[in-house]
Amino acid sequence: MTITGEGTVIYIPSRFDGGWILGPQTYHIPPQQVAAMLNLAEKADFWSLSDVYRPAPMPEDARFPGMNEALDDVYRDVEISTENRVKNLRIYDSGSLNGVPAAADELIYKLAELARRDLWRTFSRETTAQLVQNGFDFRSKRGGELLIRMTASSANSDADIEALLALGAPADYVVTNHFLLDTALLDAAIKSDRMVFVDKLIAGGALLTDGQTDPVKSARALAHAAANISPMMVAKLLSDHPPLVFHAKKGSDGLTKMNDIPVITVVGQENSLSFWDTDNSANIDDLIKVTEQLLDAGAGINDRGGAGWSLLDNIVHQGNIPFATWLIAHHAEVTKTTFIPALADADSLVTSQVD
Repeated sequence: MTITGEGTVIYIPSRFDGGWILGPQTYHIPPQQVAAMLNLAEKADFWSLSDVYRPAPMPEDARFPGMNEALDDVYRDVEISTENRVKNLRIYDSGSLNGVPAAADELIYKLAELARRDLWRTFSRETTAQLVQNGFDFRSKRGGELLIRMTASSANSDADIEALLALGAPADYVVTNHFLLDTALLDAAIKSDRMVFVDKLIAGGALLTDGQTDPVKSARALAHAAANISPMMVAKLLSDHPPLVFHAKKGSDGLTKMNDIPVITVVGQENSLSFWDTDNSANIDDLIKVTEQLLDAGAGINDRGGAGWSLLDNIVHQGNIPFATWLIAHHAEVTKTTFIPALADADSLVTSQVD
């Protein structure tokens, strides 16, 4: 982020901020906010700070290759330019290990707040308006990615999504950077529980190809609903009898094809991807409901995915002991690969049942 004295801000996002989607963006903030920034910088002794704060290189570990390179993608960067001087401050995120003074660490967040960094982190209606002003090509691949991300976020309204579509964002774009599942517009709407919007998309043919129900699209949508623990969505999609197995993505090398995955094995997986969700048992009733819906439709409780993992294996890996207990009580098979020694609470569940 570069901030000039007259209030011009150039925001260059990292890949964690959706960098390739938005690219550099230039906009303006009121002069009084620039004055407030300079005042904060003086109080934090900004001009005497080191240019870079980062930890010492980590020892090489074969289990985690490229960790030092990955660190280069996690940083906060601000440059202040006045008539008399220019200074860039870059802080690599690693807690106290980077040696940055507390005042400087706090300063960079306050500067980002005054510089309206939230415009590019929340993808709001205001973001859309600024992108229009900057000549962003909504019909491009980047516009499609932005559409999916805004749709998947519950912070945005259906009207926000409609506004993007009206600007030409491609409704048929499919995001391919999810761990297992590709994500189309319908899938993103399912993820954010947009029931009305989902109905509209389905009525408009989101599950069809050439006028016929597309088994790939319908199975993928069902997998998203199951992963997101949405009984209403699962019931809606099961009414059309979609396949209970979805086509998994290719491997990270782009060449290795993963086996098709039973939908039941991904129940609750979207929830498990949230680093901020520390209560894995919060949705136990919905987890059970979705699982029962899939079992009633013909899924098997011991169906296994391409890596040989069942729903129970995935749930134990998450540490959700209450749901694991329910699965075992309903004849989920416990094998030697199910038990994770780090989960001490699971020991009593599986010790007597392991082959």
